[in-house]
Amino acid sequence: GIVSDFASTDQLYKDLRLGHYKYLREWTWERIKREYGTYILIFILSVIALLIHSVRTTYLVDKRTNQLRTALQRQKETLQKAQKAQLKIQTLQKAGAVGQISSIVAHELRQPLATIMNYSHGLQRLLEQNASSDVISDVISKVQGQAEKAERIISKVRAYAKGSGQKRKILNLGKLVTQSVSLIQESGISKNPILLNCSAKHEILIYGDPVEIELCVVNLIKNALEASPPQSPVRVSINIAAPEQNSLEPYAEFIVRDEGAKLTQEEFAKITEPLQSKKIEGLGLGLAIVQLIISNHKGSLMFKQLPEKGIEAIMRLPLVAKESQNVA
Repeated sequence: GIVSDFASTDQLYKDLRLGHYKYLREWTWERIKREYGTYILIFILSVIALLIHSVRTTYLVDKRTNQLRTALQRQKETLQKAQKAQLKIQTLQKAGAVGQISSIVAHELRQPLATIMNYSHGLQRLLEQNASSDVISDVISKVQGQAEKAERIISKVRAYAKGSGQKRKILNLGKLVTQSVSLIQESGISKNPILLNCSAKHEILIYGDPVEIELCVVNLIKNALEASPPQSPVRVSINIAAPEQNSLEPYAEFIVRDEGAKLTQEEFAKITEPLQSKKIEGLGLGLAIVQLIISNHKGSLMFKQLPEKGIEAIMRLPLVAKESQNVA
């Protein structure tokens, strides 16, 4: 029979690199491709995958770095804004306290100083009529000079307390309260939410000193925040109230309601008395100064103890007449 299996012969040609296996004696691209093509393809794909992974990782790292940098910048800006807001609140409180206390002191001291001056003038006239000693007359003149000097100093303090460059003007109470709420929230002095509600459809215009009214608003909201438990909301509302008994005109009404602990009748009665503050750093002058400012603006400040818990502070200020609104 004819031999049909030439596998051993073919293997011999391949081992000797003869015949159609002669190409094995030389390295050509065709041979490399035929023998190592699969490995080369896997290597190239691996390199491409590694490059893609490297580029993606670099992109994600850069993106995350930018996010962290942006978050850090925002945190820094928020911290700076909070510090500025706290500084402004402290400045308002100090300016208001110094100004109003100076006004009270000036008002109380003007009368005794004027009496001293009148007595000194009378004594000087008596001494002149009786031809008293020049030394006594000179001493009385010095007393009179010192009293006049004190009068000049107190007049300057009173002039500073009256305005310190600030003049009363027409104010938008809604806008002023909104700015005050934003100021308190930005300062970060409390984590309690402040819920603001303005039921009036039009602007609520009053006439007053913007610094003093802002001081009152900030002080009342801060007191409510300090009295409320953590995370309890403080509700602030602005509207137009019905005319009071002695007034024919409606009033602008600013209301602050907290959810603090219920006070006893004695504690509630002393809430606006000076030097009754329970805070370590406080002198209890805050609400007394607020009452004085509101009274100087021909308004009123009232407090109501809510049935279950909390206190409601109501500040009423006269609205600007329509004629004045048109002029303004």
